[in-house]
Amino acid sequence: MVGRTTPAVVLAAINSEAFALPVIVLIILANGTRIGLTEWDEPLDTDLDGEGVETFSPVDFQQLSAFSAQINAPIDDRELMIILGGASLTASDVRRGRLDNAMAIIGYVLPTDLANPWLYCTYDFGQSDIKGLVSRIEMMGTEKRFEQPVGLTLGANCPNNYGDLDCGIPTRTNAWAAETDYALRGIVKRLTGSAGILWFRATVAGTSGLTEPVWPTVLGNTVVDGTVTWKAVRARRIIGTVSAVTDRRTFTSTGISVVADYFGEGFITFLTGDNAGDTRRVRSDNGTGTLILHLGAYDDIAIGDTFEALVGCRHRRVEDCITKHDNKNNSRTGTLRYRGFDFLAGENVTATAPKG
Repeated sequence: MVGRTTPAVVLAAINSEAFALPVIVLIILANGTRIGLTEWDEPLDTDLDGEGVETFSPVDFQQLSAFSAQINAPIDDRELMIILGGASLTASDVRRGRLDNAMAIIGYVLPTDLANPWLYCTYDFGQSDIKGLVSRIEMMGTEKRFEQPVGLTLGANCPNNYGDLDCGIPTRTNAWAAETDYALRGIVKRLTGSAGILWFRATVAGTSGLTEPVWPTVLGNTVVDGTVTWKAVRARRIIGTVSAVTDRRTFTSTGISVVADYFGEGFITFLTGDNAGDTRRVRSDNGTGTLILHLGAYDDIAIGDTFEALVGCRHRRVEDCITKHDNKNNSRTGTLRYRGFDFLAGENVTATAPKG
């Protein structure tokens, strides 16, 4: 039986101290990938969390501090130590952030009774570092989830994450389709031809025609498609190709020249090259293809590497929400999605206000 209650066979083994009780660790990554590890010298096939039997491999997991020596330890913050280099986890996985927002389920099982594991506790992964081939990963007890701010903190800038439900801006879109109903403000991209730096937003709702229209190539121009009218708007995701490299933080690309700071505080995700799959936040964008990243890429950026760039937002009311993203009326009530308080008096104002 899987659960917090200690199975009788496990409890008997603990009390007798006559049998080694292997630790099993199930790591669940943010993308749903599940990695089973054990300190036992042979693979153990068991169902730790009720999601089905899976293999806990002895190859990658080497040491779990505090658990194996203190089975009745209180459930609080711990540290996981893994010898890297196996097929499941590598040093590159840790330093590239593969374990970010992951969780670990800790359990025990008798090798002679794999049908009755004991699910001991669950942890969220925190900070991690690497020394040689050893990765030390902070594990935070689930009570940490309750240590979160409640309510809305008032501040000058908008607290929404760009593209989330409160923001309401779609950051991805589908290709145009024939004979399809499109709502007002619906957005599409080209079905054929180069994606370029333009998407197309419906300014008149309706049904698209039988064939793909000849899309405008100038920002703000429109085209009638069946009963839909499309207006050319700036794309929110654009594919770029590296054309020159200064270092791992600064490089120049083709295909992404829009306007200055368009990708500032946005993200790029490398599609090819040694950094393929890695995402980095953009510090600045000069509007002609040169990007500077907040943190350098893990590996050298090479000419010819391709990446997808997501438009940025600095959470300002006029410059971003209204001017840059045209998000003024993107809500059911027709009011601004912006949730910042840019006219809120700051500390300096209140501290120097006249007294009496």
